[in-house]
Amino acid sequence: MEGPSTGPAESPARDKYLCPVCNAEFAFKNPQRKHVRKQHPEAVRSLVNERASYKCDICTNVVFLHSGELLQHREQNHGFVARRSTHQFSSIEEFQAWKKAEEEKEQTLFSLYSGTKHLASGASKDYLVCHRSGVHVRSGGGMQQPKLVGTVKCNNHCFATMHVTKEDQNVSVEYQAEHYGVVTVGDVHLPEKEGAV
Repeated sequence: MEGPSTGPAESPARDKYLCPVCNAEFAFKNPQRKHVRKQHPEAVRSLVNERASYKCDICTNVVFLHSGELLQHREQNHGFVARRSTHQFSSIEEFQAWKKAEEEKEQTLFSLYSGTKHLASGASKDYLVCHRSGVHVRSGGGMQQPKLVGTVKCNNHCFATMHVTKEDQNVSVEYQAEHYGVVTVGDVHLPEKEGAV
């Protein structure tokens, strides 16, 4: 004996994308975004401000989605002078030696900001940032004693970056060397060679 029929098989539930202003429903995210941009431009500005993580520490309520926009703002409005240069290396080892010398000279380290991006051309791109960039986030829920030495973080966004593109053995670097934020040398993790000074 068969059990009672429940009717036609139900299709799996799809995500619905709602407009945050008027609650219009969309089956896909792109039409929802287009709707918000065209129908509610004022909401786009407020959404950008909520998601933005790059704030100008001089202006009030000036925020950006991308670090490059903040750098451009600081150059145009606050007199920040960037030191940009490009470098070509014929091997990864040559690049690593140059990077190490630059880190020792600048008394900083450059660390990977995100995972390696693989380009359609077969090249890969890494985005390196000054390790002092950012805000120190205390962990442990207040259970641990604060560090006596301090933190390497400058509690701001440091503009020193390296955009590194690797293709075969060739390495090209777009380098912005000027740092931003006040950190004493005592708070910086120096390479071993410099630590003895």
